[in-house]
This record gives sequence, C-alpha cells and structure tokens, in this order.
Amino acid sequence: MTSEELTLALFAACNSIRIFAYVPQIYKAATDKHGAAAISCTTWFLFLIAHLSTIAYALVNQSDWGLAACFVANAACCVAILAITFAKRRAAARQTCKATCTVNPLESPSLTKSRWARSCACLWSSILMPSARTSRSKALAMWRTAAPR
Repeated sequence: MTSEELTLALFAACNSIRIFAYVPQIYKAATDKHGAAAISCTTWFLFLIAHLSTIAYALVNQSDWGLAACFVANAACCVAILAITFAKRRAAARQTCKATCTVNPLESPSLTKSRWARSCACLWSSILMPSARTSRSKALAMWRTAAPR
C-alpha cells in the first residue's frame, strides 16, 4: 500500500466514523432543558461552511462522489445541531421574556413603544447569547420596577 492510499484510507475511515460523533451532540442539544446554552452556534456554523466547501471541492476538483456524500452527511448533522439549538434557545428565550415580549404597545397605553422594543430585543439576545440570560433577566426585572408607569 502506497502512502497516498494509506492516507486516503485513514481520511475515509476517520470521516466515516466522525458521523457517529455527532450523535451525542445532537442528543445533548435535543434533551437540554436550558436552551442548549453550552453549544456554540458559531463553531457549528463554521463546521457547516467547512463541510460545504469540502463538498464543492470533492465534486468540482476531484469528481469524487463518495467524498462528497461523506461530507453531505457531516453537513446534515451540523444543520441538525444548529436547528435543534436554535429551536431550544428560542423556546427558552420565550419563557424568559414571556411577560414583556407578549405585550403589544398599541394594546397597552401604559407601555411605550421604546420599552416594548427593548423587551423584544431581550428575546433575540437570549437566543443569540443564552449564557447572559440570568443577568439579563435580573437587569430586566430591575428596569421594570424602576420604569415609570
């Protein structure tokens, strides 16, 4: 076996086995009760981009459908992790910001438009940065009590 064949075999074996490494991460994201805060969307998005570029390289430069198929599976797992994480974070953020984000300023004259906009910003910042949720909810509670009615 030549060194090229050996490295190709190792590459194929490692990338085939890597598909199974996604399973615990997908399970962890799906069963997390705190909005999947431990999962880095930036990291998984970069992994997704890397897999998509490898798919393009395999098809365009090498015409290697086997390599492309392997990385399509890797990319699909990244998409699954990102989708589950987004859904979990959205659900957790809705719980955190439920009291303030569900009020429409047009229906509640005591709530100004700027205050409503800030409370809805809480929802999206909770999705994007779940680790800050606890301190943000404390600050939001203090802001609510200090805000003029």
